[in-house]
Amino acid sequence: MAQARITEDEREQLLGAARAEGRALGEWAREVLLRAARRSEDPLFTELIATRMILLNLLKPLAMGQVVTPEDFTRISATVRSDKRKVAQEIRQQYVTASPKEL
Repeated sequence: MAQARITEDEREQLLGAARAEGRALGEWAREVLLRAARRSEDPLFTELIATRMILLNLLKPLAMGQVVTPEDFTRISATVRSDKRKVAQEIRQQYVTASPKEL
């Protein structure tokens, strides 16, 4: 059983959110908590990593004086789209296992 201390204002906010979905507070809270617990990735972090991947894949050839063609950009974008979740998980794991000095 999960419990949390909340203020009366917070309780009213939660009740309002539950009512907006036509649900009882307990039922609504259970669903919200389970959804958060089951979410294995943070979409914002994943998109940030995707942006980083695009930049790194574009900057290297540009820094070497190479021309990046539209086909190159399409290929890079497709690779980022298919790999971004895996790379984000790997980077997140590095933060989990890193010592405080490494951060």
